[in-house]
Amino acid sequence: MLHIILPILVGAVIGYCTNYIAIKMLFHPGKEVRLGNFRLPFTPGVIPKNQPRIAKAVATAVSEQLLTGSDISKQIAESNADGKLAGSIAEKLINSELTIKSFGNTDQISLRVSESVGRHLTDRIGEADLKPVLRQIGNHALSELLQNPMIAIFLNDAVLDSIYERLEESIKDYVRENGAELIEPLVENEVNEICEKPVKDMFCSLNVDRELLEHMISRFIDERLESIVNAALQAMDIRGVIQHKIEKMDVAELEDLVMSVMKNELQAIVNLGALIGAVIGIINIFI
Repeated sequence: MLHIILPILVGAVIGYCTNYIAIKMLFHPGKEVRLGNFRLPFTPGVIPKNQPRIAKAVATAVSEQLLTGSDISKQIAESNADGKLAGSIAEKLINSELTIKSFGNTDQISLRVSESVGRHLTDRIGEADLKPVLRQIGNHALSELLQNPMIAIFLNDAVLDSIYERLEESIKDYVRENGAELIEPLVENEVNEICEKPVKDMFCSLNVDRELLEHMISRFIDERLESIVNAALQAMDIRGVIQHKIEKMDVAELEDLVMSVMKNELQAIVNLGALIGAVIGIINIFI
């Protein structure tokens, strides 16, 4: 009986120990072992030796396949996190005593807005047909004078059209030369006043309530959610963070991490080694 059990038992033990040692050699030794100038084979262990490559591979897999912008934005949308975020932002803004100026220096903003508005208005005035407006204003102002037949002879429609045409040219020339100096300071002062008002007063003056503001913010987030998430992921450099953390992990920490995820699977491999060893032992009985 012993000559039957012993080969099976020896085979199982050898198979178990072989696989157990092989798994342990994945992590141990943590550093290479040298005898003089000679490095012992299989030192350091497979994982410590290839830790930088593994770190890069894991970081790439997580950042490009497991943690993509589209997946995160889809999860945010399905969980209504974007709606909750929009509601929270709207609640804080609609009741905020903060001013736009309190968020930072707005001098450059007001300067750029005034320059843009000034340039836009001068361009539009230069392109506009002012004659109908001038004709309406002029005819109204001269209505009493034009009732006098003698004056009406000299200020007939042809003469008035010529005057309005010359007046239009003069106005446009003046605006082209001096419009920016007149308009930009006015716009800049208005922008500065807006920036110094509490945010809630600005929304109130525009008849924007919390519900409308939340809807506007939610729509803005929905339309740009994926691009916002992608920009955030790129700015955070998820791949670089993961790669750096794995590269800097101690071998013992890395082993604990792997074992916490694959302990049962690795134990199954060890048990499988015992089973294969036992099967080989059984086969040897009949050889």
